Amino acid sequence: MTAGDSPGIVGFADQLELRTLQTGRTSTSAAERIAAARGLDEDSVEEIVGRVRTEFRRRSRVDGYPFRVEAGALAADGSAEDQLVYEFLVTLSVVPATRILAGTSYRPTREFERVTREALETYTSGTALVFSELSSGKIRAAIGELGDLLNVEAYPHHARAARKDHGLDVVAWRAFRSQRHGHPTLLCQCTVSESGRRLIGKARETSAQEWARLLDVTEPSLTTALAVPHVMPPDWEYWSDLISNTELILDRLRLWELLTATQRQAFAARPEFVETLNAMRAVG
Repeated sequence: MTAGDSPGIVGFADQLELRTLQTGRTSTSAAERIAAARGLDEDSVEEIVGRVRTEFRRRSRVDGYPFRVEAGALAADGSAEDQLVYEFLVTLSVVPATRILAGTSYRPTREFERVTREALETYTSGTALVFSELSSGKIRAAIGELGDLLNVEAYPHHARAARKDHGLDVVAWRAFRSQRHGHPTLLCQCTVSESGRRLIGKARETSAQEWARLLDVTEPSLTTALAVPHVMPPDWEYWSDLISNTELILDRLRLWELLTATQRQAFAARPEFVETLNAMRAVG
């Protein structure tokens, strides 16, 4: 990482967030030691620490941000439940080994899909579902069930085995009492492992054109989205390319902005979620 490396600054801030959640408070001197350990000269260390502070101020504009930016330190703030949910998200981003917990029944990726489901329920003020939880994850049956829920004809025979879930992890919509379709439907791809330019390819996996063949809906009524546990730099060089391939982008800050306090509390109270986080802590 160099002083001019914006993605590096974001990653640095992520690591300090995780350390703060683990210890309660991280001082600027700790940040300086981490930067110095990377072999940077004194001037570069000073510049990086200043830019990290600016990044924390940017993040703190999000309602419910579970940290307090103090002079010379970052301190954990907010409820214990908020801190648990945020720790889950930042750990997924910072510690790759926690994304697949081999040899256990815990599935952090599924919990991330559930977090995204809650965020999209807020975004649409309607219904959101994890697609793989329909019909026990059997793709053709799940397409049929989704058609029933949307009150439209489904064409599961158009599903292709090579496309698996056809790029769909969470689906959301806001229906009307008439139960007729005639409303937008949001199709979201969730990914925890992809980052940088590779996210563009991931976004392309969810195709409105393809889903308009699987469900009796018009292609313009389908909106695609991409959700990630990472924080995207404000000046990310691939942003324009990404929004050319998906309509809605949900990084960690946007997800956090959508999650209500009630949703975060409910998540933190779920034994399966807490057990998954504890298993991730054991790895990280």
